[in-house]
Amino acid sequence: MRIAVVGATGMVGQHVARHTLRAGHDLIALYRNPRLLNSLADLRCEARQADLDDVDSLRRGLRGADAVIHCAAYYPGAPKSIREELATAARLSNNFYKACAGQALRKVVYVGAAIALPRSSDEKPSDGSQSYPERPHNQNAYLQVKWAQDTLARQKAAEGMPVVVGIPSMTFGEYDPGNTTGSFVIEMANRTLPVTSPESGTSSMRETLGAGLYGSVRMGILVSAILFVERI
Repeated sequence: MRIAVVGATGMVGQHVARHTLRAGHDLIALYRNPRLLNSLADLRCEARQADLDDVDSLRRGLRGADAVIHCAAYYPGAPKSIREELATAARLSNNFYKACAGQALRKVVYVGAAIALPRSSDEKPSDGSQSYPERPHNQNAYLQVKWAQDTLARQKAAEGMPVVVGIPSMTFGEYDPGNTTGSFVIEMANRTLPVTSPESGTSSMRETLGAGLYGSVRMGILVSAILFVERI
């Protein structure tokens, strides 16, 4: 299978790209900034430049792919109004789906965020099956943007596009099955939290995330959200 990874030079995309290759697939690595291409230097891939603000470049980037994993969805950065943030997120997300339309894609994976999931009806954390019936009242910009993008992904799936929402997550606090909250704080303080080191090859939580998002291409059910919960 030829799998395209949008944002392959990014924090999440790098690990998704690497796991795609380890799983034996051909990789099409879509990148925006050529200065970051060195992060792909050791990968056997076809690198294609594309920009979410340029639908034609995205179409060219996805040409010939059997599946795509979108690891470059917009999120709020510099302070702006909620209206501006939502407008930007909608424009870039719609550009992505426009580029996907007409392609022979068997699976379109959008990387969502756990913040866009409500608590379940029994007041326990969401298992990924619930969604807000209407726009959340909380005006947190990150929540609003991720909710809007998640809603659009579900809408595209309902219209027939083979969309799966992959949601990375971590478990802390009341529903933590182990004392990972304490471990997280201690390892942050001691600077021993596991992260990827290109020099040492240290494995990381992000590698697990890469495997999970790749798995949503292989096993994802359409019109659904898949929640990947990582214990630290």
